[in-house]
Amino acid sequence: MFRKTIFWLHLACGVSAGVVVLMMSVTGVVLTYERQAQVWEDRSYYAEPETGQLMLTADQLIAASRNLEGFEASSLMLNSDPTAPVVLRQGRSQTQYLNPYSGQAYNPHSDTWSAFFSTVRGWHRWFNMTGDNRSSARIVTGAANLMFLFLVLSGIYLWLPKIYAQAALRARVWFNASNSNANARNFNWHHVFGFWAALPLVVIISTATVFNYT
Repeated sequence: MFRKTIFWLHLACGVSAGVVVLMMSVTGVVLTYERQAQVWEDRSYYAEPETGQLMLTADQLIAASRNLEGFEASSLMLNSDPTAPVVLRQGRSQTQYLNPYSGQAYNPHSDTWSAFFSTVRGWHRWFNMTGDNRSSARIVTGAANLMFLFLVLSGIYLWLPKIYAQAALRARVWFNASNSNANARNFNWHHVFGFWAALPLVVIISTATVFNYT
């Protein structure tokens, strides 16, 4: 009876939170590659120094940034790559890139990727809502995340075979080539993918839950 109750709760949470979890999962995967995309977009800012040319000091770079009209740097970031630009930021909204050897500011490129990832992040956290609506959206995503955590934990419980035997465990941790029909194959695949994904998912979902309910 207990196992049957867990099964129906597992199924109900999957149906209820499925669309939200899918949205957060897809946008989360996209956000994983934000840094790589930004580096690719900033490739035009990389330049080889001339022979014997030395990098400017932090004080010299900050002094050079004062020549930028309407820009006052609040942070400076240096890269270990000697060809990479110096990144200066004013708050969170404005960014300038300087040649680390000459202090010259690069012409800003279109922030296509920045705008794209900002939108993706908005969907990931708040369904792209703004203002006070973000609080309501965060309640929904937080609840869906909790359901997702229950899905994984209850799935681990349901994954365990009723009768503990080596053959039963093997059938649930690896693909069975002798499935009698499509339903049996799908059942087998569900358990196999669920088993191998469960441990990292517990860590990912638990840490996301902390963010939602600080």
